[in-house]
Amino acid sequence: MAEKYTVTNGGYKVEFTSYKEEVLAKMEEAITLWLSSVGSDAASTAKTEGVCPVKTGNLRDSIDWNIHADNRGVDVGTNVFYGKYQEFGTMNGVPARHFIQYGVTAHVEEYAHWLELQAQNAGF
Repeated sequence: MAEKYTVTNGGYKVEFTSYKEEVLAKMEEAITLWLSSVGSDAASTAKTEGVCPVKTGNLRDSIDWNIHADNRGVDVGTNVFYGKYQEFGTMNGVPARHFIQYGVTAHVEEYAHWLELQAQNAGF
């Protein structure tokens, strides 16, 4: 809610309205929309661009994303126990496939552009 302020100094009276809370809310909304777009795209990229190893589809189908509770980041990953072995490889000969890393990094320039667009759409 906008707050009204009055400042008096040297016989002059100035009244102004602060929209700080409204601006901060719009910024948070823009950040959430951007993080949602990034998370969704990164997970989709990790799943569909042929980098994720597929035998049964369980690993591919488990790739998901979520926004950090503080709204300052997004995690992309899998909860399948063998996902880390497929991502990073093993000393027993399973090669590293880096499908999650690829999903997160493949479109970094686009993500920066999307952030600019979100800021513009929010009026910044």
